[in-house]
Amino acid sequence: MRFLTLLLLACGLNPALAEFRCGTSLVKTGDWAVEVQERCGEPDYIANYPETLVPGFGTVRSVEHWYYNRGSRHFIRRLVFRDGVLQRRESLGYGFLPAEEPRCKSSDSVSYTHLTLPTIYSV
Repeated sequence: MRFLTLLLLACGLNPALAEFRCGTSLVKTGDWAVEVQERCGEPDYIANYPETLVPGFGTVRSVEHWYYNRGSRHFIRRLVFRDGVLQRRESLGYGFLPAEEPRCKSSDSVSYTHLTLPTIYSV
């Protein structure tokens, strides 16, 4: 019982659970998007979602999800910003290494000249 209490107390007071590290800087809830970008650099992907608080009055808030992929040995981080302020941080699954060359290129063309239709002979 005492061990469980100490464990819960340690988890509740652990500052690492309230913030995460970008290089040598810490990012925490309440930071502005500009501050996070200065500390962590440009995100790998940004998804914008409009959020309506009062139906019929249009978009009142803007919600952005920033994704940081630091490679296959680290978790992908999702940062959720509402109106430019960091509201939530999430660790997703392991990241991945981007391919050096895309598998498909827009310049790749497909030739269909080797395909022939069956010839129909009339009698």
